[in-house]
Parts: sequence; C-alpha cells; structure tokens
Amino acid sequence: MVLLRDTTLEYLQEKARQVKELASQTDTVSFAVGVCLEENSQRIYDAMKTADANMYEDKKAFYDEHPERKRR
Repeated sequence: MVLLRDTTLEYLQEKARQVKELASQTDTVSFAVGVCLEENSQRIYDAMKTADANMYEDKKAFYDEHPERKRR
C-alpha cells in the first residue's frame, strides 16, 4: 500500500500503468494494482476497501487476457 498526499487520480493511474508496463517486460513478474483517491483522510478504511476491490478487478482483467498464466 502506498499513501500519497496532494495528488490526482490521473497521476495514480498513470503511475500504476507505468509500473505494470515495466512488469510486463518479464515473464517472471506479475501483479495486480488497485488505486483509489479519497479526499477525506478520515475515510482511509473506505479508500483501502475501494483500492482492494479495484485490485481484484485488475487481477481478473489480467487473467481474462492471459488465461494461460492462471494458477490452478
């Protein structure tokens, strides 16, 4: 988990895209990423739940695109 202040959702999404692009250049590394932007620092738990749900969506999309990489 990474927590940042004073950022935008677009920035977070671009950084996630860049990290995943680097990982895609190898067959030995794969991971899912979930991002969330929460303006209210009192709602960190909600942001973590949203980011976690987004990570699982990312994971599903990866395996939909690469079914051969799915662990059995």
